Amino acid sequence: KSTPAAFDARYNAVKAAKPKLHAILDAAGILAKYPKTSEPGRSFQNACDFVQPPTHSKHGEGDALDLKGDENRIIAAAAKVGMTGKDKEAYTHVEFANGAHAPAAAPAGAAKP
Repeated sequence: KSTPAAFDARYNAVKAAKPKLHAILDAAGILAKYPKTSEPGRSFQNACDFVQPPTHSKHGEGDALDLKGDENRIIAAAAKVGMTGKDKEAYTHVEFANGAHAPAAAPAGAAKP
């Protein structure tokens, strides 16, 4: 398990590297060639985006997930098991402030999703 100082050091290193990466990709014409609306532009642009400080993350508590796939399906499934927050800007991120729980049982005779 990392110490708070190690978390801060990693965060500061990543935060300092992002503007440098942006400058390199911009100078090479990558950001202009590949817009954020599709891959690989989305990945290039997201790599340069702001990163939240570790104090704002629920990942260390096991109460947040970053998932790749059909965003609407992921959010619908997460909502069934107690999702309390979400972010779809860069990738699908879901949070469970009270932990995840088993989904409610479907009423008898209900169609399965």
